[in-house]
Amino acid sequence: MYFSNKLGNREVLGFLLFFGPLQFIITVLIAEGIADSYNSSLYYVSSLGVGTTAFLFNTTVLILGLCVLLGTYFFYKEYAVRVPTLFLLLTAICAIGVGIFPEDSPPFHGIFTGFVFLFAAIFLISSIKIDQSFTLVSMTILGGVILSASILFLPYLGLEVEDPQTFLGFMKGTLERFIIYPTLSGFLVLSGYLSRKTEANG
Repeated sequence: MYFSNKLGNREVLGFLLFFGPLQFIITVLIAEGIADSYNSSLYYVSSLGVGTTAFLFNTTVLILGLCVLLGTYFFYKEYAVRVPTLFLLLTAICAIGVGIFPEDSPPFHGIFTGFVFLFAAIFLISSIKIDQSFTLVSMTILGGVILSASILFLPYLGLEVEDPQTFLGFMKGTLERFIIYPTLSGFLVLSGYLSRKTEANG
């Protein structure tokens, strides 16, 4: 690709892993602000994918998924490590699936939502295969934390949208965000790591 040759695989990868999560976070904050009677503690993030904020949310999820999908190409081209590349690709496919099948599209939405966090966590854990820098060791630990949070979230699966039950002192919307935002933060940190590595290499 022309722009990858012009900028370098690492620069393009860093941009994609930065832009995708950042635009998602900003758009979700906007959607939460304009959605009628939306309670971030009670509702799943995916609840923004139906109703008045459906187009906004589903579009930002698709953009996120496409950025990760494109990033998969540049990631493999730069590092040629199969396991992290596979799980990055699966993360992208599941994110795109979440955007195509919103919350009111069972069972596909639930399947894609559940697996996107699992695959993203495994990708972060396996990123240690790039090198054993402090940053990537931290990403491995973060991936383990995300996996643990995902397991803790299992009792919340299947609850109705309006169900206020708590199992760990948090309603489902809050605990889900303990999974989503650390995952996105991991990708943002990774993009920063790639940028610094590019500068160090001149």
